[in-house]
Amino acid sequence: MRSLSLQPDGTERTPEALRSYHVFKTLLEMGPGPHPMRRIVERTGLPRGVVRRRLNAMREAGLCCPTPEFPGHHELTTAVLGADSQHLLHALPGVQSRSRQYLSALQQQTGQIVFMHGHMLLDSPVRLCVECRGDSRPDFARDLAAHPTAAGRLRQAPLAADAPGLVILAHLDDNVSLSSQLRTIRALGYAISGSPLPGWSFVSVPVHAGPEIVGLEGLLGGARVVGAVSLLARTDDLERHVEAWLSPLRHGGRSLPASTTRPETDAHTAGLRAA
Repeated sequence: MRSLSLQPDGTERTPEALRSYHVFKTLLEMGPGPHPMRRIVERTGLPRGVVRRRLNAMREAGLCCPTPEFPGHHELTTAVLGADSQHLLHALPGVQSRSRQYLSALQQQTGQIVFMHGHMLLDSPVRLCVECRGDSRPDFARDLAAHPTAAGRLRQAPLAADAPGLVILAHLDDNVSLSSQLRTIRALGYAISGSPLPGWSFVSVPVHAGPEIVGLEGLLGGARVVGAVSLLARTDDLERHVEAWLSPLRHGGRSLPASTTRPETDAHTAGLRAA
């Protein structure tokens, strides 16, 4: 079975959002100061045109800027350079690496496939798989082998495609005008939908982190959604057991270092079916 980690395997084209992340991570690794386009291209291994488009998108998002005194050079903005780069790296894709023990415990408790998705809002908003547990389960591996394109869509998809992205969308901004579907998800604190793998469905809750975890204390106020934790289960199993699984899914999120899920609500799951 193919890996469901953040990085795609060599047989797949790198999704645009992962290219943005790769360019951003490369600039972080290169450190402060202006860097020539030639060096950035060499370090990323991506075509020059791709790197230029990614840098333009990052500039629009306030992550990097050109250096007028050094034409053809780019550098990270002051806000990014002043942040804890490890926290920032984990927050932009979605999560902190210390959450792995929690994900393993959740997988053992429920027996289901556990995903943690982050998001990137550059260009078309997408959700990205940053961690997965339980993907060696025989029936999952068998179904994934029968539907090989599902691996890429489980790894990366538009935010509005399914429950992990929808629950992120519903919690992105307190002031945004939400659709009725997203308002329902926000009120319930979770989302349920089908998944890219036929016969399997997602139930997802948001993960929040304060600005001190994101690393942008001066720019962000209050808690910020940084991703989603999801169970992927056979659809018929999810329909039977979702009430039992929601409790560890929600409350386990409190084990995530310095991050929280939204409080549990009393609304019934029958009120929500994400399209």
